[in-house]
Amino acid sequence: MVHGPVGGIRRLCELIDEHGDALEADFAEFYSGLDITDVWRGRLSPRRALVLAGQLHSIPRSRFRAAALGGPEFMGWGRDVSLLADLHDAVVDNSVVTIKAAGGKSRRPQHYPRPEMKAEKEDTIAVPTIDDFPIHLVVALTQKK
Repeated sequence: MVHGPVGGIRRLCELIDEHGDALEADFAEFYSGLDITDVWRGRLSPRRALVLAGQLHSIPRSRFRAAALGGPEFMGWGRDVSLLADLHDAVVDNSVVTIKAAGGKSRRPQHYPRPEMKAEKEDTIAVPTIDDFPIHLVVALTQKK
């Protein structure tokens, strides 16, 4: 499920505002033509839409997953591609070490480019401190009547 600071229809509205085109396309492709706008028509519950949207994070080809991770460069970037990139880098690093051990010169290794992850939003609650209140209010609240 896609979690957030608020639930149900409000969270779904936030997701649609942020990634509506990606969600619409992914629902049509991965859920047999299901239309996310069916929520507004009463044919799809907001809870089910949120559950289905959350499941899109496990599909590497998902547009919604790519958008949530940082952009279109994440399309298709899954665990298998990440493992292949790591394997590529290990072979390159091994080649550099082998050349240097044999007395040769090697240029800097060219590692496989990886998409940059954007920082995740943290759901925080502002907790007021004593500094948030004027002193006269604090004194007035602490005075016995």
